Amino acid sequence: MQLVPGWRDPALPGAPSFGPRLRLARLARGLTQVAAARAAGVSPATLSRFEREMGDTPMIVDDGSMINDGYAAALGFADVQDMEEYCLSASPRLWLDRLKAADR
Repeated sequence: MQLVPGWRDPALPGAPSFGPRLRLARLARGLTQVAAARAAGVSPATLSRFEREMGDTPMIVDDGSMINDGYAAALGFADVQDMEEYCLSASPRLWLDRLKAADR
């Protein structure tokens, strides 16, 4: 049973969590939701829902791949593929350390 029609179900245990991982990357870069949302071309509310995995957003497509270059760049990734690799990584801490170091 879906609580809100049209919203996808929470990720299964062990599945990649794009939203929460990208929230960590945003915080590592010191970006507010407002600044990150502006770079992504979405509202802060949409970004918040994405980070909390509370529904479909314009930033993902049916296969789960990220499609927003502005968001990737704002978070410090070289490109969208780089951002996807971070989200699917078994060791996101190494990526976060690299993103933090990029600001120094």
